[in-house]
Amino acid sequence: MNMLKTDRGLLRCLAGGVLALGTAWPAHAALTLPVAVMLSAPGGVVADPTPIDLVGSATGFAGISVGDGSEIGSFMLPGETIFFSDSSDSIFLRVAAGDDTDGVLTTGYLGLGGTPASYTFSGLNVAGQIITGLSVYTFDGYGTSGTSGVASGTSVSLVNASTIRFDLDSLVFQDRGGGSSTAYGEFRIDLITTPIPEPATWILFALGIAAVGALRARRA
Repeated sequence: MNMLKTDRGLLRCLAGGVLALGTAWPAHAALTLPVAVMLSAPGGVVADPTPIDLVGSATGFAGISVGDGSEIGSFMLPGETIFFSDSSDSIFLRVAAGDDTDGVLTTGYLGLGGTPASYTFSGLNVAGQIITGLSVYTFDGYGTSGTSGVASGTSVSLVNASTIRFDLDSLVFQDRGGGSSTAYGEFRIDLITTPIPEPATWILFALGIAAVGALRARRA
């Protein structure tokens, strides 16, 4: 019985040490730049079926915007932008309507054969963390609640631990009263991350298990 109590005591100390090391990591950290950004529209845009397949690089938190001289920026409409938080693991997008066929306000980018038009962010990295999920908000001012310029079709997916796809051809915007000239949506993507245990955590765990094993062997 005493040996069992001692073993449990060691395991509790070990668990406490692992927990302390794990919680010592920051809950949020800024994204590490650069981030690769790809604009893809296999079906081109409304009135021009030429496929779009552009790759850019966001080297600063200001990201990419219309008129910045980049190829992706040259396809952006006035007011559109992609930027990153310098203090948290968030991506922000302002996407405008480029077409109002039949009164439906869309980006105007077209998918093809089941492949959507999209922005893809790859090479995402948060120091000391692994990306395990995401939360998406569509409210004006990049808020988590309030008024949204998006009617439907928001589709953002975590492709893998370092890649996110933001679909463009599925988006439908609210009519703000001026048709496609004033319709837009603002998106905030918060990355959900989990701390990567540092080597010391695993060493402590291994030493604790070894200590329990040695104690049992000695008492036996």
